[in-house]
Amino acid sequence: MAHSSFGTVGKEKRRFARQPTLQTAHVRFGEGAAIFSEIRDYCQNGLYVALLEEETLDAALPSLVGTPVRVEFSVAGSATYRCNGRVARVSPGGIGIFVAAMQEDALHALRRSSARLVQTRPAQGGAKLSPHQTQALQQECSNLFRSFLNVVMQDFFQWAVERLGQAGQDESSFLERSRYDYGAQELMQRRNRIEDDFYNAIRDRIQDIGPVQEASCGASADNPLALVEEAEFEDWLNLSSVIRQAEADVALSLGTFEQRYSLLAGIPIDRKNNPFGPEMIGRTFQIAIQGLDFSNPMRTVLYKALGQAISGHAAALYQQLNQALTALQPAETVKPAHASGSGASMSKPAAAATRSDGSAGSKPDLAEIADTLNALYKQDQTGIAQTPESAEYSLDRILAGLEQTQRRTPQAAVSPLPAQAPYPGGAAMSQAVRPEVLQVVNRLQQTARQLAGRVEPSPPPDGTQHNDGTALPEARLRDLLLALDGLPMVGQPAAGMPSLADQLAARIASAGGNANRLASTHRQILDTTADLFARARADVVPRSDIESLVKRLERPLLKLALQDTHFPNLPDHPARQVLDLIEQYAVAADDKGRFFDTKLQRFLYLLVDRVCSQADSDPGIFGMVRDSLEKVLLPILQIRRTRVARLQEACEGKERIRSARTRVNAALEQRLAGREVPAMLLRLLDAGWRQYLVLLEMRQGAQGDAWNAALAVLDQLFGWFGPTPADAPRSTESAQVLLAEIERALATVNVDSKLLAAFMNELDASLTDSATQSVPGRAMVQVPPGRLASSDERSAVPAHRQLADRLRVGDWWDFSVDGNRIPMQLIWISQPPANCTFANRSATSKTDFTLAELSRQMQRGTAMPGKDLDLPLIERSEQSLFDDTYQSVMQQAMHDPVTGLLNRKGFLQHLNRMAMPDQADRTHAVGIIEFDQFRMIVNTCGEDVAEKLTRSLAREVGAHIGPDAVLASFRDDTFALMLPNCKRVEGCGAIDSLLDRVKDYSFQHGQHSYSIGFNVGITEFDPDRFSAAEAIRRADSACITAKSQGRNRMQIYDQASPQLQSQESLMDWAGRIDSFLKGSGLHLRCQQVMPLGWGNTRLPYYEVLLGIEGEGGVEILPGHFIPAVERL
Repeated sequence: MAHSSFGTVGKEKRRFARQPTLQTAHVRFGEGAAIFSEIRDYCQNGLYVALLEEETLDAALPSLVGTPVRVEFSVAGSATYRCNGRVARVSPGGIGIFVAAMQEDALHALRRSSARLVQTRPAQGGAKLSPHQTQALQQECSNLFRSFLNVVMQDFFQWAVERLGQAGQDESSFLERSRYDYGAQELMQRRNRIEDDFYNAIRDRIQDIGPVQEASCGASADNPLALVEEAEFEDWLNLSSVIRQAEADVALSLGTFEQRYSLLAGIPIDRKNNPFGPEMIGRTFQIAIQGLDFSNPMRTVLYKALGQAISGHAAALYQQLNQALTALQPAETVKPAHASGSGASMSKPAAAATRSDGSAGSKPDLAEIADTLNALYKQDQTGIAQTPESAEYSLDRILAGLEQTQRRTPQAAVSPLPAQAPYPGGAAMSQAVRPEVLQVVNRLQQTARQLAGRVEPSPPPDGTQHNDGTALPEARLRDLLLALDGLPMVGQPAAGMPSLADQLAARIASAGGNANRLASTHRQILDTTADLFARARADVVPRSDIESLVKRLERPLLKLALQDTHFPNLPDHPARQVLDLIEQYAVAADDKGRFFDTKLQRFLYLLVDRVCSQADSDPGIFGMVRDSLEKVLLPILQIRRTRVARLQEACEGKERIRSARTRVNAALEQRLAGREVPAMLLRLLDAGWRQYLVLLEMRQGAQGDAWNAALAVLDQLFGWFGPTPADAPRSTESAQVLLAEIERALATVNVDSKLLAAFMNELDASLTDSATQSVPGRAMVQVPPGRLASSDERSAVPAHRQLADRLRVGDWWDFSVDGNRIPMQLIWISQPPANCTFANRSATSKTDFTLAELSRQMQRGTAMPGKDLDLPLIERSEQSLFDDTYQSVMQQAMHDPVTGLLNRKGFLQHLNRMAMPDQADRTHAVGIIEFDQFRMIVNTCGEDVAEKLTRSLAREVGAHIGPDAVLASFRDDTFALMLPNCKRVEGCGAIDSLLDRVKDYSFQHGQHSYSIGFNVGITEFDPDRFSAAEAIRRADSACITAKSQGRNRMQIYDQASPQLQSQESLMDWAGRIDSFLKGSGLHLRCQQVMPLGWGNTRLPYYEVLLGIEGEGGVEILPGHFIPAVERL
């Protein structure tokens, strides 16, 4: 029905369901003239009448509440029927009339009019369907509805538990909090029963659909006048509020569906008996949870969670249902020729809201947008509470301002944003290059797969091959788009859930008789685009109006990405700009993401609904919607800039006051600190003289005659009441002159006349009686240093200079408030830097910090630099996707794939970070751990078992080295660790403890049992003395030395140790022996051996010796070389 309520005044306690009709009538208020009107709906005790004549002023309607009224009408030329009542509700263009006792003949006449309205609809539009076609369409609608309900119930139970927990925390009573906690548990325990009852009831309602029943809320059919229990009626109202909101979110598409389904079912369908509507869902759910012992506030929490779940997916549902029932397009209702005025004016904007304007370059006029909004969303705006901040973001004011601008510049079109060059159509370039950022992301993802060891072609996924192994044909784009229409948009899939591309591939692969597979190019587009949208949703306030709008756009934009290779790559693509512009409207919303102005919210929903309903048939709709969004967004952004400027001025003014007060305090400190001062002088400062000095400083500075005169007053009082007599004579005349000067100055700052008079009387008495030593004014007070000006005020060195250098006006920060992330922009920094101010997205609130306070917030993690919200949403999402992909690649490059620990490269990088300037003068313990028996386990049990053992050892070692230690995996049998800020002696104690707990680690595999021993080498890493690579080498050398001594040994690296020297010498030889053996350092030489005596008969001979020549021609003795070769 066009009018879901008679107004917004009070809570409506309607007992009877209303029937739609379209009956001309005349309304007479009191003894006034008859007004031509139209009865739009009725029930047993009321009517809703639309006033059609132009002279009927909406502004005058509220004054009619309670006025007696008579309605006269005639059905099909029969007798004239009269209904007497009073005005109960009002809305622009119509009134709700309460009829205490409607005559039976009038009620039957209205029923005949309603039935006649329904009977004429099939003849006005839509194709005639066979029973088989009708049944097929009804089954298709049921299937779409069941998929929708599955997603809705999944979201509902998730959100309901969260909302119950949050509501319980708000309760002050422990008993009430416990009741909410128990309620959440009971809800999940009975989930299966609730879902079964709910689905069964929904199925029955679809199968047994009938005309609207005039059932009353809580009253039995036998006694329609029975009173309703107050708690029951309150529960009914709470659910009705949620249902009305859900219906308002999809009013246009829901109304279209009800018209089409009426033709399909052959009976009138409206909000009350629509088996696919929010009303039926809500009432059925209410019955399904009757068995729960929940209070009304708890049930309200459940209703709101259900309403949120419905609103999140309803737009997509009714779009699919309307597409399924396209053949049942009803004709537009023809209004009577005399029905001009407000009734006739509705036809133009209503038609504009649903048509697809195919003309090139057509743009909706602002007046058309306003008319459409007023026609589709009539509501009494007086019920909406407006604050001064939110009133500035009113759509009515924005449109009025734009209209005035157009009148002033009639020759020039309004151009809110720089004109965009037209982008080439996607159909002309099927192989167009994807966006540059996404190209880099794809290459990084390929690198990540290579690092993960997935370079080899993986087997084809299930459902992509015939039984004989041949590949299925690739799905056509048309089939792909149809399958995408049937998938529910659930956002980012949960862990373990298939991605959107996987769901789509499964759907097209399981299609009966026409199984196809998803092309790799389509999969890549879907994966990348879906990831971008998921990041875009994560970048807006959860459960906000903006998030709802972004979710509605996801399906048409995914379909566009498959068809148009320029989306989302081109920054000036209209569809991309639509999404970016929608997100910028967060400027007109509060910190929870709710729009200040309801009309602005509905304006955006109207435009998004246009995209969802027309994008398939008219791609130009994106350009038209973009233009509308740009026109309205420009003044909204200007409003925020103006508000930020005001806040900056206020902050600067406040800072000037603070600075002036600081300088005044410093002047008083210099003049009075460390002295005995008359008490009356200090009282003068408190009475307003200090404030008078502050204002003088701000107006004239700390110089000039007025400033000097004000300080001279203090000197005069000091002379009057000080311990040393004044040089000038004390006379009554001089006292009166001083009093007059003080009173004149204080009168400019002190607003309490009584307090000022009392002080002046006391000062007058003290001055007049100054010769008496016992008067209060002669009391002296010692002023300690720092009493008049704090050390912080007098300090010239600003604190947190490093933080101040990082702050830039315009940067966005994220603040955590009550567990919610609130983005705020830095809009002002004092000079010199000491204070700063942040404003929220709408600039309707600000938060002031000193740099010390901001630093503490950062340390607590409640304040941190955030994303640049001035960048478009898609660009931020692209940057986020790139950053995450890059980090993923770095994660794999720096980590061991088996254990997830740092690998050698990652461990070396971590050690290098320990050499940064902020880590100076710190030493760390670095160790190498090597396990034995790994080769035997690999040969006996296989690589998989060895990897399982490695993971077990990593968990065991990690559990005993402390949370600050860093563990890395170099090989399957070798770990490295670092104990930060740990001397060698302390590290030895930790390693000894580790040895005692982990040595002879028992590993069981099948019938085989192994005792794993390990050896540890440890060294002290001092970044100022040697490099990270040298630290690893020393620890490895110590580990080899420990291994030579047996299993489960630890060796500390000590350059003076003979064992280590021998081991390092051996390792040094190991690197040179191969080159020597290849002939580059070995040579043969000979020497003659002959007898020394003449009588010796032995003959001379030659000895052939091995010669070793080292670097630089240094000769190496064979006695050093040969033992090393023998050991290696």
